[in-house]
Amino acid sequence: RREFEALMQTHPGLARFIYQEQARDVLGLQIFNTIIGQYKAPSRLACFLFVMLARSQQAGQIARNTLRIPLTQEEIGQILGLTNVSVNRAFRTLEKEGLIRAERQMITFLNVEGLAEHASLGDDADHLVEFLTRKRYFSSAA
Repeated sequence: RREFEALMQTHPGLARFIYQEQARDVLGLQIFNTIIGQYKAPSRLACFLFVMLARSQQAGQIARNTLRIPLTQEEIGQILGLTNVSVNRAFRTLEKEGLIRAERQMITFLNVEGLAEHASLGDDADHLVEFLTRKRYFSSAA
C-alpha cells in the first residue's frame, strides 16, 4: 500500500486518471442500481450477470461464455438489495429458462441474447450502456 501511495505522489497524472476512472465506475454503478431497483429478483440478477459478462468481455477476460464470479449468493444479494433466498430462487429461475448454468462460482451463459432480454434495462439505460461500452486507455496513462 505504501508503494502504491508513493507511486501516486510521484505520478500525479496517473493518480488523477485512476481517480477519474473510479468516479466514473461509481457513477455507472449508482445509475445501474437505480435502474434495476424497480425490477424483480430474476431481472435484477440477469442485469447483474449481463453487466459482469459485458465488462469481462470488454477487458478480454472471458473464454467460451464462462465467467468466474468470486462472490457468494449473500454478497450478490447485498449488491442487488435482495435476500439470499431471493438470489437463490433467481438463479434457479434463470437456469430453468435456459439462460445460464451456475455451478459454484462459475456461470456459463447459455443464451446471452435471452439474458439480455430478461435484463431489459429500458430507455433509462443510456448512461449505463455508455458506461459499459466506453473504451479504457490504461496503457496510455502508465
